[in-house]
Amino acid sequence: MRKAGNPICLLLLAACLVVFRLERPLLAAPPAGSADGGKMAAPPAGSADGKMAALRPGPAALLPRTGQIVCYDADGHEIDYAGTGQDCEFQRGRVWPIPRFFVNRDGTVTDRLTGLMWLRDGACLGVETWAGALAAAKAFNADGSRRCGYSGSNHDWRLPAVDELAGLFNAGEAEPADYLNLQGMANVQRGGYWSASTAGTILNAWVVDFGSRRIVTASKIDKNFVLLVRDAAPAVQEEPEDAGAGKDDVAAAPAPPARFLVEDGTVTDLATGLMWLRDLSCLPRSGWAGALARLPAAGTACPGGAAHDDWSLPNLVEMRSLIDHARDFPALWPDAGFLGEADVFWTSTTDPGAPRKAFVVDGNTGETVSRDKRDRLRFMAVRRLPGVVAAPRLEPEEAEGLAVDDDLVLPVSTDLKSEIKWPPPPRFIDNGDGTSLDIITGYIWLTDANCFEKTSWEKADQLLGKFNTSNPRARARLKFDCQGYREHYNDWVLPSINELKELFNPYVEDPVAWLNTQGVTNVQGSGDYLSRTETPYNLYYNYVFNFKKGVVRNYPKTLKFFLWPRRVLPRGEEYTPLLTITVNSIDRAVTLTPDEPLSINVYLHTFGYRFPADFWLWYETPGGERLWLSSLRTWREKETPVYQGALFNLNNYEIFRSDANGLAPGKYTMHFAVDAILNGRLDNLRYEVKNTVTIRDGRAPAKEAAEP
Repeated sequence: MRKAGNPICLLLLAACLVVFRLERPLLAAPPAGSADGGKMAAPPAGSADGKMAALRPGPAALLPRTGQIVCYDADGHEIDYAGTGQDCEFQRGRVWPIPRFFVNRDGTVTDRLTGLMWLRDGACLGVETWAGALAAAKAFNADGSRRCGYSGSNHDWRLPAVDELAGLFNAGEAEPADYLNLQGMANVQRGGYWSASTAGTILNAWVVDFGSRRIVTASKIDKNFVLLVRDAAPAVQEEPEDAGAGKDDVAAAPAPPARFLVEDGTVTDLATGLMWLRDLSCLPRSGWAGALARLPAAGTACPGGAAHDDWSLPNLVEMRSLIDHARDFPALWPDAGFLGEADVFWTSTTDPGAPRKAFVVDGNTGETVSRDKRDRLRFMAVRRLPGVVAAPRLEPEEAEGLAVDDDLVLPVSTDLKSEIKWPPPPRFIDNGDGTSLDIITGYIWLTDANCFEKTSWEKADQLLGKFNTSNPRARARLKFDCQGYREHYNDWVLPSINELKELFNPYVEDPVAWLNTQGVTNVQGSGDYLSRTETPYNLYYNYVFNFKKGVVRNYPKTLKFFLWPRRVLPRGEEYTPLLTITVNSIDRAVTLTPDEPLSINVYLHTFGYRFPADFWLWYETPGGERLWLSSLRTWREKETPVYQGALFNLNNYEIFRSDANGLAPGKYTMHFAVDAILNGRLDNLRYEVKNTVTIRDGRAPAKEAAEP
């Protein structure tokens, strides 16, 4: 990092002093008088855990569940939960209220699990440096808070602590931002959000990324999104019907003198009701599947572990509960008393967005990322203290039976039964003219990511000005050789730093090699790429991005870097999303016989619009029944979206196929639509296309028919 100079250092130090405050615990103890689905009964007298009864608080502050209910093997395939030892099998933790989030009329959302109130709009405060985010919270409180659709009268909004922000994650959802938008929040972005928590170094703060599902540190001069929170109400405590003794049966106890109790080779966390093996190096390095398979037996071979036979791999929330976010190297709580060196530790929670990976927690940095399940890493062993009532596990939603006749239901082809997981690869669509369309953002990039000589920020605009010219002589004098590009588009611009960051994939071993297989070529890993974004504190510097390491750096504008321009997005009413639906590659009505195949392809061009949306595919039978395609490629009579999330581009995607359609004779109308309100309902405000299929008797060849 370049030297910031005295004014910048003083500014950062002042910002840190403004927010110096004690962080909230991961989950506060339930309020007095509440029923708690995770209360702890006193252990039997004389038991191995009985001596801790006097130190244990009353109703335990059980950690919440992660939200993961589906199990995956090391190859990312869904498997049955029984005997896996994974997070999805045990589902330890406090049950989430249903619904978890309540949308208030004043532009806020209340999290009924934690009692926190969040500003509903996740993008209205834009992107800021860490100091800018703190200033935004202060300004929001000072100006009457009449912004972001907020109509309330509270003036105690603040940046959330890192655990509060991370508590919004649902480990059962691949896209955290889309999940939150579906639950009642709005405009939550697939990107990093600042927390108020300063990291182990005063120059960094914690960021929670609702796109990459990472919890990492970032330089305070970086820019990230801002989401405000306030303390609103006690958390709702969900209790299973068979939870056992009531709250009056648990005797109140004085607060424990310390959070951790070290004894007989174990460390007991009195705040969470979890017992850990003390020796961090006792269990050998292993792949993820091996770590799961070694427990609980391996735990009994470690010092202090033989007294218990219920050791397991901790889930993501449990493992993160050991992190002190104000420390690093190590980041584990200093008074926990663990032996051995901190390391990167497995959790039992699969990364839902990349199921060949599982979440890991770095005991040195405190960061949470995901790693390939075949990596050989350390792992810890944990068990829950006796007396903690286990709530029933939740099951994944299953396909429902249909009341309509079987010959009105399209059967899915055996080789197309996999779940629809959008957006589909590859990341880019080749436009055939030397340009490639990013299906996520809608931006059009040069297919060749290295067709210019390295240039400086100061000269990039001049170079692109000549590249945009229609004068053939001026273009001929330019030193570039962009593979396949023979067009004369005049709207090329330098990308922003966030636009470059959006192209980075942190879940592959070689992000540069991956990007070069996604519809673009010559992306360089040996250097950095220019962005148009200037650094906020020194106008003589600008940000650059490295695709090999996924890092943002700032350098003087006079230095030369790679240049990869994109085109300006078209805007205007004439560029509303464009949809098509084809049956057997025909975009008009077709006639088939029951023994012929039927394939449905959909196309969507967003023109860069990225509003959260419901995606729908359904058809109407000759009798007027409607059947809706689910993400599992099953048909349902209940109105069901096939996907929910931000708009993206689809290039003739085969969404359904029947080897032999088997439909009864008659006329069927196929619909494909997206609406502009992500709420799980088919709204009137939507973009829709349709096609008709006529099924006739006999085995006559398929004919095209005019739409009546």
